[in-house]
Amino acid sequence: MIVNEGLVRIRGEILNVVEDVAIGTGGSGTTSDMNELENEIIRKTSDDVEGQAIGESLHRIRLTSGEANNETLRECGVIDQDGNLISRNVHAPLEKNETFEVVYEISIEIKNME
Repeated sequence: MIVNEGLVRIRGEILNVVEDVAIGTGGSGTTSDMNELENEIIRKTSDDVEGQAIGESLHRIRLTSGEANNETLRECGVIDQDGNLISRNVHAPLEKNETFEVVYEISIEIKNME
């Protein structure tokens, strides 16, 4: 069983690894050998959100009313400090325009670490 200090260190490693969140328009399924989004349109530095439980990290980006307009957003990815895709998610299509902002929050949780 990993004790709390071990979990804190692991959580710290996750927080240190995540650099950016990328957003794209690709809609195909995710495969384990992917190294980039299907069709990346914007990449932003992640804001790390403090106060998460041990073994969790939360990363947030905001697309302003002037970003990614007239695009159908379908995918997001977590990018490490070396530019590698470490996680990808495909979501329901969102038609982005200048009348609103979009906030992506990506939670990474480590479970069953006994």
